[in-house]
Amino acid sequence: MTTKRSVTRSELRTLGVPTQLVDEVLGIGALGLDRPAPTDVLVANTLAKCRETLEHMRQAAEQVPGISLQPAVTPGVASRLAWGQFLGALQASVLDEALPFAASHPEESAIVLVDNHAVVDPEQWDADPALTLLRGAYRTADEALTLANAKPVCRVVVLKDNLDAYDDHDLAVIRRAIAKPMTKCTYVVSNEHARMLQGRSCAVIGREIVFEMSQGPHSGTVMVAEPLGIRDPARASNVRELVSNLSGSVIAVYHRGRLDPKLEWALRSNRNDRLREVLAEVIR
Repeated sequence: MTTKRSVTRSELRTLGVPTQLVDEVLGIGALGLDRPAPTDVLVANTLAKCRETLEHMRQAAEQVPGISLQPAVTPGVASRLAWGQFLGALQASVLDEALPFAASHPEESAIVLVDNHAVVDPEQWDADPALTLLRGAYRTADEALTLANAKPVCRVVVLKDNLDAYDDHDLAVIRRAIAKPMTKCTYVVSNEHARMLQGRSCAVIGREIVFEMSQGPHSGTVMVAEPLGIRDPARASNVRELVSNLSGSVIAVYHRGRLDPKLEWALRSNRNDRLREVLAEVIR
């Protein structure tokens, strides 16, 4: 149910109703009539006043240095927009690039991931919503490849040089990533053996597109290099070649679908001592 009430001249002026329209509105109220739909003249007059007001605002802004009426995009909003584009482009590339590549190159992984702990701390995958969504996108991509009877996503995890750089939150994420991997084609390598990948955390789709991440300007933040991905066959092939050359240095988390015995031993304990011991062997 709606109720009617009278309005005063001062209230209408406060609402910004043009002076020449105030009498018209008050006259309708005085007669006790229902307010009719706005006439063409009323609409035209109102729009004219709006345009006039906006023009005055623009002229005033031009007279003050540094003032702009262009909508501002804050860094946080810009970051969210970039991540939204990044995730959308990545998922689209799975259909457009990865699946066709898998069909024509059945002996290769259509998607190669480099998860560099020097760029993204493990705990950030739980703390940052964008990274949580990215992890889900990677899982979905791996499922799509499985349905296509293609090789799974190949993921290489590059550890930090110093084991003490990992706190319990990091180790909890690593533990879950081992127990419930995004892909069972996961390998762990020391930073020493992966120097050529230093500072790189990326996803290579086929032999055309690279989606790269880097450390943000603030601690604990991650940025995307190019939201829509970098279409650069040379760069994509370079990452694939670097990953392939690591074959003698990496430790496979799973062997033919079964968890590595040392890692299985580490996960039997709820404490992180065993996991630290196994990771220390990789780093050495």
